[in-house]
Amino acid sequence: MNSEKQIHAALLDVLTALPGKIVAYSGGRATVQPTLGKRLANGEALPAPQIFNVPMVFPTGMSGKAKISVPLAAGDPVMLIFSSRGLDEWKVTGEATPETLRTFDLTDAFAVPFGGHVGEYDAENLSMAFGDASFNITPDGEMIITCQKMTVNAATTAWNGVMEMVGGLSVTAGNGGDGAAKFGGNVETRADVKAGGGNVSLLNHTHTAPNGETTTGHG
Repeated sequence: MNSEKQIHAALLDVLTALPGKIVAYSGGRATVQPTLGKRLANGEALPAPQIFNVPMVFPTGMSGKAKISVPLAAGDPVMLIFSSRGLDEWKVTGEATPETLRTFDLTDAFAVPFGGHVGEYDAENLSMAFGDASFNITPDGEMIITCQKMTVNAATTAWNGVMEMVGGLSVTAGNGGDGAAKFGGNVETRADVKAGGGNVSLLNHTHTAPNGETTTGHG
């Protein structure tokens, strides 16, 4: 066998990356079925076996304080990346010298969530979506949030600029708060203002003047 054939034969057993799908997932580890098998020299197809205890890889930083994760379930596509060293000890301690001489072995894989064939992509905007909810940033800087309900938990929320609102505004007292809407500037409205649960109208309320006459909010 010449050197070129020897190199080719050796590379047939080197694994770098393969698409796969999740069979089971829990606690950041998955059982994964590679979705590409192997073709033997005699033409026989050899299906890939399932790989167990595969660590899932998500973007993280600041020792895990900053992270992005997605929910995963059986059937979700992943991209398998195979380590150049055995991962047995690393999976336990996070830092170790392998006891095995394995290289690029099927059992030493990481998995990255991988879109695969998931339908249409947004070709113009930065986009995140989950079900019917979505968050988009357009090239001109507009941010669009589409969802059934949005909850913001913050001690203080600051809005700098004009806020345009279509629909109602409801302010409810929280823990230790009076629930009052306070404005540092003028309040202008094209319609009526009502207080006391809607019982007192700024435009149509009546009161008795010192001379005994009854006047309205217009008076």
